Amino acid sequence: IGNKFLRKKNLFDLVPFIDMNFKEEPILFKEIVDYGGKEIKKGSKTRFLWDNQKIEDKSLRDVYQRLYNKPGFYNFNFFDERSVAPTLTPAEHMTLILKTKPMYLSRNEIIKISSFPLDYKGNDKEIGYLCGMSVPPVMMAHVASRIWKYWLSKL
Repeated sequence: IGNKFLRKKNLFDLVPFIDMNFKEEPILFKEIVDYGGKEIKKGSKTRFLWDNQKIEDKSLRDVYQRLYNKPGFYNFNFFDERSVAPTLTPAEHMTLILKTKPMYLSRNEIIKISSFPLDYKGNDKEIGYLCGMSVPPVMMAHVASRIWKYWLSKL
């Protein structure tokens, strides 16, 4: 019976609609930046690449490709204070780099980007990994409220 039914109906037709458009205002990084992150060490390969960036470069990979004509330095993305911070990846804080200053993100910047409370307990070395692997709490609260509104409140 199940297979016959699934052939005639799309599985998504069985699930009631839920509106996931939250209409949140963007939060630009300049609203949360504290410039408290660690400076990219002078004399390091990372700093050399940062020092040789061009306006069109979006990442250290772009700089590396241009200088050495081969790929490298994946996941080191630039962003600036006028934009919304990109999604954190599950790594230490050293994957997002300010385009305007040779700095990594601070602990508080990582926590704010992820919408965790500032008193969130977590090892400073692991905070980028923890936040990068987690669903942001504010987003999860929106999802939970929509599940209640569209599904559970109707039971």
